[in-house]
Amino acid sequence: MPAIAIQKNLPLERDYNGWFNWSTWNAALWINNDQGMQEMFQDFDTYKDFVYFMVNEMNCKATPDGALWSDADESEMQEMLDELKDGDY
Repeated sequence: MPAIAIQKNLPLERDYNGWFNWSTWNAALWINNDQGMQEMFQDFDTYKDFVYFMVNEMNCKATPDGALWSDADESEMQEMLDELKDGDY
């Protein structure tokens, strides 16, 4: 009888270059590597408001690489926004 490996309580895969997933990493990359985008991002109080603006006002649903703004992890992006506004990033 072949051995069967059983996974128990393994943590969720949360690592794409240190970010939650590819979309989060890619959104952060575009925001942090473009001064105008970073300045605009900091004008918002929440990442959710930023996504609403990008999708509904700018008609831009995704980064130039195709990562949907809405697929980025909201809590991780909010943390980045808060750190940028505080000058800690």
